Amino acid sequence: MDSLDAGQWRMIADVVAEVAGRPAEELDDTLAALLDAICEGTHSQRAFVVLASRAAPCEITGTPDPLGGWRPRQVIHHRAPEEHIALSRAYFSQARAYMTDPHTQAVAGTSGSYRAFLRRELVDDRTWERAPQVAELWPALGIADRLMGAASASPRAEVLVCLDRGRGDGRFRETDRDWLAAIIQRTSWFLRRVVWSHGLMTADALLSPRERELVVRLLGKMSEKQIAAELGLTTGTAHQYIVAIYRKLGIQSRAELMAGGSDAPGGAAKAPARPRHGLSFFALRPTRSASTY
Repeated sequence: MDSLDAGQWRMIADVVAEVAGRPAEELDDTLAALLDAICEGTHSQRAFVVLASRAAPCEITGTPDPLGGWRPRQVIHHRAPEEHIALSRAYFSQARAYMTDPHTQAVAGTSGSYRAFLRRELVDDRTWERAPQVAELWPALGIADRLMGAASASPRAEVLVCLDRGRGDGRFRETDRDWLAAIIQRTSWFLRRVVWSHGLMTADALLSPRERELVVRLLGKMSEKQIAAELGLTTGTAHQYIVAIYRKLGIQSRAELMAGGSDAPGGAAKAPARPRHGLSFFALRPTRSASTY
């Protein structure tokens, strides 16, 4: 990681310490703070997080699945105007446009690893400029370049952190990629918790908004009675929700829930294989200022 200087490593250490010091039940606020820090550190205009899961690869119009079974299940936007979010959702819901996106296909092809990529490391300029999404959607959103990082949460679930720059902001550089890579490596336990809180570790079904409210609080220190009171539920109703959540997640206790949403032994994802392109986290050489993260 020779492209990062001592000041950048200190900022990375501060960001990781901030994430680690926040209560588990403040997960969404912590994610927003992390994305703020990532945008500042990489000089990004906006960010979005994609939670993806993998089912058995299916056949599409007689050809192999270009994404190998991977599908976006939840998208969390940050610093994006509401009209841009609505425009993106409408575009990608129409005929599942993400299936033909060369960038998405390239990222799916490197699944199973911790990784960070400049767009041009995945897709050359000519292919990129010819992609329908770039010609049809990006001008409306004011996007000029993209940087992406990803962490494997399980063999069937991943979290992707995507960063955009606007026209006139210049391209992302290797330093930006390395900064994002270092942050994702050191907060992979937290990103895994985000995936778990949405019910995607088993890649079966997203939790409902109410179920997720309960899960986020169950990952913290509140008792069931306290959670019920905070959400305006009776203790009996809260317990019924919790039993249904455990069934959906394939677990039997709160201890299993907390183990699945932490980096504790038994709850951490197995280190994946090296990626084929871009920057592998296995190549990171932390300096002393970040050696404990």
